[in-house]
Amino acid sequence: MNCSRSTTRTAASAGGRPYGFPPPCSPHPWPWSRRSSSPTRTAACGPWGAADGSTLWEAELGAPVVAPPLSIGDRLFIADTAGVVHCRSAATGEVLWCVEHAEGEEFFTLCTDGSAIYAGGWHGRLYLLDARDGSSLQSLDLGGQILATTYAPVGRTIYATASHGALHALPTSGAPEPAPRR
Repeated sequence: MNCSRSTTRTAASAGGRPYGFPPPCSPHPWPWSRRSSSPTRTAACGPWGAADGSTLWEAELGAPVVAPPLSIGDRLFIADTAGVVHCRSAATGEVLWCVEHAEGEEFFTLCTDGSAIYAGGWHGRLYLLDARDGSSLQSLDLGGQILATTYAPVGRTIYATASHGALHALPTSGAPEPAPRR
């Protein structure tokens, strides 16, 4: 994947025209939000808070994305099914870095401990990536397709589930443990 192939459009680059989403919702747009035994009304919602239905920016990444994006501060991390992890400005969509980590790896889950990104894939490897530049710090074969990951700040642990029915508890890269609540 050549990161220069990915593109970003902003509302301004579209001539100020709204694109990407339909207009905002009516107060009760979904069939199940009405008290009716035969819902027939359907509606599409636009982005929250955008009265004209416009988006802030839109990016073409070049491959499908299954994992929800992650944000750390003003950076947004996206992993695609071509094994590419993208880092963009959350405000503008500008490409900050883009790194291909595994030929043929299909990333399906992302999580972070605040200093590193954990990308789990279809081929069973969990990749530990430096959030500053996307460089690979380590990878671990978990023995099955990695379906979900999450970070637990207390105890500094990454939990990963795999397709063979296993739950893995792994130490994180060393992000500081949060201060105890008083």
